[in-house]
Amino acid sequence: MTFVPLIEHTRGNLAEVVHAGAIAVVDTLGQLVASAGNAHALTFTRSTLKPFQALPFLQGGGPEQFGLTPPQVALLCASHNGEAMHVTQIDSMLLKIGATHRTLQCGCHVPLMFSYGGHVAPAGLQFDERHNNCSGKHTGFVAHCLQHGLPLDNHLDMARPLAFNSTNATTTAAASTPALWRTVCSTACRLTIIWTWRTRCKWRFVRRLPGLRSVLSLSWQLA
Repeated sequence: MTFVPLIEHTRGNLAEVVHAGAIAVVDTLGQLVASAGNAHALTFTRSTLKPFQALPFLQGGGPEQFGLTPPQVALLCASHNGEAMHVTQIDSMLLKIGATHRTLQCGCHVPLMFSYGGHVAPAGLQFDERHNNCSGKHTGFVAHCLQHGLPLDNHLDMARPLAFNSTNATTTAAASTPALWRTVCSTACRLTIIWTWRTRCKWRFVRRLPGLRSVLSLSWQLA
């Protein structure tokens, strides 16, 4: 893996922090047009995979069936900071699909707005699965299971239909079969791929589902 300096923070006239990395820019046909560092370096998709994991639910008409709004669909495809506006949307979606936050099975952690954002949590505020930065994605998982009559018990297990549907949709959109890794987050949450492959995957996704351009844009505003 070859990284090159990309961003430099200075204090006065001296460089204090240098961020290194690799960048790959491709056109709509997946052709590499610009790069920095090793454009073929292997990396984890991390949360950029979420729009692809939502594909089975989106392509199956789930948002229309349950009456989800564009901001809610965006939350299915993004991480969030566990702020009140995010939790409100999660509550609304759970109400629409007829489930509770206990069905999400994503665990709980201190919201990112408090652990990284520098904000102080109000006294007495208790956190649960809704505050998890991945709760939007997991709400989509539960909704997909309810939509298709799939069992919710251990629905995140790799042997369950949800994992197959999510992985199949992702690899189909990418026209590739990347290495699959199981992480503590949930089923089929991480794929090991190359930078150029990831960018081509995103372009294919947007080209196949042009109606989601605004949804993907909204996901950045909600994150």
